[in-house]
Amino acid sequence: MKKHLNAYFVLAAIGLLLFLVLNVINERLNMWDLKVYYGAYEELLKGNSPYGQSFGLSSGFYKYSPTAALLFVPLFALGWKASMVIYYVLIGGSMVLALPEILKDQWSRFTEGLKDNWLPLLLILVLLGGHLSRELFLGNVNWLLFLGLLVLFKFRNSSPIIAGIVFGLLLVFKPHFIFIIPWLVVRMKWKVLLFSLLSFAMFLLFPSLFFGWDQNLIWLSEWLGAMKAHNVDLWESANTIYHLFQVFTMHLLPGPLAVVLMLLLVAGAIFLMTIKHYKREKSTSKTSINHEYLEYFIIIALIPNLVHTDTEHFLWATPLILIFAAHVVKMNKWFWWLGFAICAIPFGLATPDLWGRAGAEWLVKSGAIGAANLFMVLSAYWAVKEKETV
Repeated sequence: MKKHLNAYFVLAAIGLLLFLVLNVINERLNMWDLKVYYGAYEELLKGNSPYGQSFGLSSGFYKYSPTAALLFVPLFALGWKASMVIYYVLIGGSMVLALPEILKDQWSRFTEGLKDNWLPLLLILVLLGGHLSRELFLGNVNWLLFLGLLVLFKFRNSSPIIAGIVFGLLLVFKPHFIFIIPWLVVRMKWKVLLFSLLSFAMFLLFPSLFFGWDQNLIWLSEWLGAMKAHNVDLWESANTIYHLFQVFTMHLLPGPLAVVLMLLLVAGAIFLMTIKHYKREKSTSKTSINHEYLEYFIIIALIPNLVHTDTEHFLWATPLILIFAAHVVKMNKWFWWLGFAICAIPFGLATPDLWGRAGAEWLVKSGAIGAANLFMVLSAYWAVKEKETV
């Protein structure tokens, strides 16, 4: 195992370095998403509003909380070029280090029969390679938020204060994570919830210390407006379950009704799964750690299917996709490999280099990425439940 792991680290480091060098040579190391945060940070330091103006690209509008940009102060204080390089190393290095750890964690939970088999890691690099490289290329925060989600789960019982502070911080960046709150309620993580709400409120009020209460309230109001402006009708967002439902039912229901119906179905399914797990734990006196893992990361994996967002957010499904990849390797049947290949085309290989600009754009806008994510999440759930009944 150590030999394979060392080879992985060497190859990954070389790959990250080559990706960085090629982007520098081709003058493509722009990190447009990070530049949005940097532009907002500069405006905030001047006491100006970061909302309603673009930074870098015409679409580069800042749509996050004021606190989110100010949290980058230790990085941005070094200047833009230094910030780019450090941030690239930070997210690239954390990707390389985290993926094997997630795989090894799952060996102990669900796939001990594949212990020391690194093929699932290679498969997930095929599936997630496009999302991870886009994260590096754009300098986005989605991967770091995913690491925060791992920390939240790890400390939810042992240190609810840490878990709560991390969750409050996650909500400051992406209110999408509000979908986790009902699960925390059902699983009775009351301390995590309490410290989450307290830390979220404190993070939102943080700019008041430097710019005044009234100014911060104005910016928070503008943040809400920016989020509304960014949103579209959810049933028209290609990779959401609402759009897929409308396509398969030929728009049988009005869009808003389809959204409500699908949200109720998803919430109901997760609630029933959690209650079933809870009853099983009570009857068998077994630990709930694997049940909670499955519930929590299913919710995380489904968030990009529930909100209008960019495709790189699907990297949040990493743990479930690793379970799916491990199941493909373990079963080693032609139909599972076919399912993997079909999912890989839109999910990991939607690039103009393979399909041309029109083909890649169709894969993104057809809803195929969202459908592939749903298939892999459901397959991972089925694989875990099948093992549980053996």
